[in-house]
Parts: sequence; C-alpha cells; structure tokens
Amino acid sequence: MAQKTPPTWLSTTAKSYWRKLFARCESDELLAVFCTALAQYRQASEEVDREGFLIPNVSGGMKQNPATYVMKDSFVQIHRLRDIIQAADEDEDDDELNAIFGE
Repeated sequence: MAQKTPPTWLSTTAKSYWRKLFARCESDELLAVFCTALAQYRQASEEVDREGFLIPNVSGGMKQNPATYVMKDSFVQIHRLRDIIQAADEDEDDDELNAIFGE
C-alpha cells in the first residue's frame, strides 16, 4: 500500500489527490505519477480557461494554446493509470475516482 503522507515534491493539488486516493493504490510511484497527471491536467485546463484555446503568436496571428497539448497528454495518462488502479482494487467502491472525474 502507498504511504499515507504524500511525497514533499508533489504539487499542492497533487498532494490533495494523493490524500483522497492513497488507500486504493499499492505503489507510491504509480500514485505519484497519477496525482501529478491530475494536477497537470487541472493546471492546464485552468490556463486554457484563462487564456483561451487560441493565443497570439509572434507574427501576430493565432496559435493553439500549448496548454491544450498538456491537457491531452495528461488525459491519456490519467485514464491509463486509472484503469491500472481500478484493476488492482476491483472490489472497492469507485466513489473517490468517480468524484474526481465527475462521474
């Protein structure tokens, strides 16, 4: 089982996710990567909300906000790791994960 106290190097948001999910995961490393991906997705999403999907480029035109790429990569990683965590803990209620994902 993962340690109860999150690693000090995790962001504040990732530590919050850790505290909600630590009992469901056997591996500190897996849980740290999962929580970090959740925090990165959230931060990138907030940036897109603030700055918009398109942002100005150096030539005066518009380009896709780089945060959208972080969102996409984090989303893929989150769902892959979520499947691993759920498979390792199939008998548990999924309320914690569902609350995080809004399901």
